[in-house]
Amino acid sequence: MKRNLLSLVLLAMIALSVNAQVIAEIDWTQRSEYLDLWYSDLATVSVEQGTGLIIDCLSDGTGKYWEPMVPMIGHIDEINEGGQYLVKFTAQSPVDGKLRLDFCSWDGTGATLSKIIDVTTGIHEYNVDFEDYPTKCTDAQIFYQCGKLPGRHIIKNVQLMIKEKIYDPLDICYNYVAKGKIAEVINNPDKKYYGKVEIPSKVIHDGIEYTVTKINDNTFKGCSGLTSVTIPNSVTSIGESAFEDCI
Repeated sequence: MKRNLLSLVLLAMIALSVNAQVIAEIDWTQRSEYLDLWYSDLATVSVEQGTGLIIDCLSDGTGKYWEPMVPMIGHIDEINEGGQYLVKFTAQSPVDGKLRLDFCSWDGTGATLSKIIDVTTGIHEYNVDFEDYPTKCTDAQIFYQCGKLPGRHIIKNVQLMIKEKIYDPLDICYNYVAKGKIAEVINNPDKKYYGKVEIPSKVIHDGIEYTVTKINDNTFKGCSGLTSVTIPNSVTSIGESAFEDCI
């Protein structure tokens, strides 16, 4: 079981691409209330219609901690294991510094991805990638940790976007059968397939061309983030449970 090595020609012709689709958004300037503050000891949070989500964050004087300011600025009902997400938000920061965003499941699974980004004084749009989410969950929230940035922060709007990955042959795993020079698509042992998978009719491994003829048992089983699979005419067999539990 090995991943195939493609010729330079194939690599030049086939590229990995990512598209983003908005799946949840909130315009805080149109909201009149805020009820989702998770924890605050040195901050107050309110919403002023026409202005946005207002976070007045006080520093503890040390600048060592992200806590204790953790307001929730966005929410998504469901996320998938292996999912790739983009958080786009517009915020007004009172100072330059480091901001931490936490992308957390909120249904008891406990999965969290955190990203630290640079913010600058004034109103700016920020884009933060969260890739390979570790588990599937039915509730996820974005927390804005500005405990190191004292002063008034104003969140204008937040978009949560799913990034749809399109696999090229380098991202697909195969079992190579020397007799007949055929290749069988198998499950990815490292992580689940996600997004669009485009199976080629031919692959090159160790300088030998193989014809892709089969999708093995359980290849895409449980790949809840899978959106489509393109199957070439060369494939004549699909194994048992190959697409089980695919949404």
